Amino acid sequence: NAASLGSFTSANLAGALTDETGSGSAVFATSPTLTSPTLTSPIIAGTPSGVGVLTSSSVQSLTTTAVNFTSIPSWAKRITVNYIGLSTNGTAPPLIQLGYGATTYLTSGYVGATDMFQTTPSVSLISAGINLNGSVSQAAEVYQGCLTLTLMGTASWVGVLLGSSTGTARLCFTSSTIDVPSTLTAIRFYINGTQVFDSGSANIMYE
Repeated sequence: NAASLGSFTSANLAGALTDETGSGSAVFATSPTLTSPTLTSPIIAGTPSGVGVLTSSSVQSLTTTAVNFTSIPSWAKRITVNYIGLSTNGTAPPLIQLGYGATTYLTSGYVGATDMFQTTPSVSLISAGINLNGSVSQAAEVYQGCLTLTLMGTASWVGVLLGSSTGTARLCFTSSTIDVPSTLTAIRFYINGTQVFDSGSANIMYE
């Protein structure tokens, strides 16, 4: 204890040792902050979160005109969007749109193309968002798929989506880019403001 050992700083202790490694202050078990450590074969317990760790949001039901995933952290460089059982009540194409600030969603400026592979392929350019079912949409058809968004530089997001329909054997591929005016903070599933999603669920993960 201090009465018998005296009082000294982390620097004093480091100066007295001859086999220490690293630098800085002494670290204890509860809530330490480590800067640039090298860990060999670490074992991570619990539910990790933060930069460099794949973090999952909460699954949401697709039962309205738009479903929003907000509060995406500023450090996110790659985002994975998953959806299953997605269905709509009309023929307008369901989209994924990116948002920034608190919160403005981009409804134009998407560059790329989408294709629904079937007996007769149907290819079209995109603009208003990332298409989830190519240029062919059917009411009550069920879709599932995965979109991967990767940040290139400071503003450009590159997206690759692969999806399919359940009732009819069709495979959708969409490749896209979009420049976001500031840090991306949100992603939404959107149709046209009138038609609605009538089934399905979705989630995002970011790292």
